[in-house]
Amino acid sequence: MYFFYIDESGTRDPKTGSTDDSAGKTVFREPLYVLTAVSLYERKWRTFEGNISACKLQLCRRVHKYVGLDLKPIDCEVKSTWLRIPSARVQSRFLTTLTDKERNNMADCYYNQLAPCYMKVFSVVIDKRMLRGN
Repeated sequence: MYFFYIDESGTRDPKTGSTDDSAGKTVFREPLYVLTAVSLYERKWRTFEGNISACKLQLCRRVHKYVGLDLKPIDCEVKSTWLRIPSARVQSRFLTTLTDKERNNMADCYYNQLAPCYMKVFSVVIDKRMLRGN
């Protein structure tokens, strides 16, 4: 059996371009809609979870030692947006306490699971500007 993690980016609204909202502001709509899935074979789950948790636990210990913030791995959600966009990172007590190098290492920890855990990545990217009626 395979487990799949599925996530999306963008909106399903087929309209693109800009419009004026009710307050008279110009609203720009994202032209891309992306749907991505990552597969994980059931027997690899413990390996994957163990490696990610070990990485998070090491960073939690460092944060506790130098920042005084007591976090557990369960408190350490990682979102791509938070890693890539500093202004979005304020939503994460965990990621705001890490250095750029530590955040990059955290991202690498996830990517480095793909091959040894036999994970596959599937993505569909829709450019809504190419849809009929836009």
